[in-house]
Amino acid sequence: FIVHGQQCKDVKGKFDIGNGKKKNCKFIRRKKKNWCNTKPAVKANCVNTCGFCPCADMTWKFNVKGQKLSCAAGEDNCSTAQFKNKCPVKCDACPQKKKCMLKAEYAYPYADPDDSPKMGYSADWLGIQKGNNYNKFTWCDSSTQPGWCKYDNSNATGTSAYIGNVDDEYYPDWAAVDDVMHNETMTIKVAEGNLFHFCGHHHYNDKDYYPEVTDDWWDDHVLAAVLKINVHNNGVVSSLKDEGWTRKTDKDTNTHLANDAINPDYLGYFCVNVTCSDDCNCRAGSQVYYAHSEESENGFWE
Repeated sequence: FIVHGQQCKDVKGKFDIGNGKKKNCKFIRRKKKNWCNTKPAVKANCVNTCGFCPCADMTWKFNVKGQKLSCAAGEDNCSTAQFKNKCPVKCDACPQKKKCMLKAEYAYPYADPDDSPKMGYSADWLGIQKGNNYNKFTWCDSSTQPGWCKYDNSNATGTSAYIGNVDDEYYPDWAAVDDVMHNETMTIKVAEGNLFHFCGHHHYNDKDYYPEVTDDWWDDHVLAAVLKINVHNNGVVSSLKDEGWTRKTDKDTNTHLANDAINPDYLGYFCVNVTCSDDCNCRAGSQVYYAHSEESENGFWE
């Protein structure tokens, strides 16, 4: 489109990108869109490819089919390509910046706590690492939110996905207070050209509450939140895996030992890797990492 009488176009032919190497904007568009933000020469020479063209109406009069017009003229003129190119704001013709986002929901897979097959309490929390170098700028959770990530919880003060489920028939007053569920939602605002590690953590209580209850219906150690990740590609939403991912649990492995120490055999941690290409083609890794905790050395891929 036209900006203040000048076309916003990529430079034709190859240009120096540094270290004696030369590339053209076609190569950048196909292979290296991330260079738009890392190499000044690319940013300067491939303004259209990189989406750096400003969108503004021409401020002086111009000829359209023999008439002198300005962008103050009526919107009926937008049907004329020449007028539309010179007045993109007036004609609502500014190019839309493509958006590539990931939205992760971490929640217990029930519509209501009473839908859970087990009673008790469980809390899991999600953390996301961007890239392979861990630091405060590449990690996101409820307490650490760098610019690339946003955290939300269905409970205004919540810091995890949570479920509480008590027997409504025998303890109605107790259930009225404790039957609750919270879920986490984390949004990655710019996903293209990046690798992310989505890691679910179980929140271990200080001890195993009500261990004297041996009935199957109180096996809350088998409850686990489910991670579901959607790709938002320029307004089109798709799921990376319909059933999502979750921790491994089993009836015979409790969260705690008889002495209230945390059970080292309990798998309270998992990670799935997601890679997004420059054109927002996002894929989850074929294997998931499982472990007792983030610090464990006995984890495994499966």
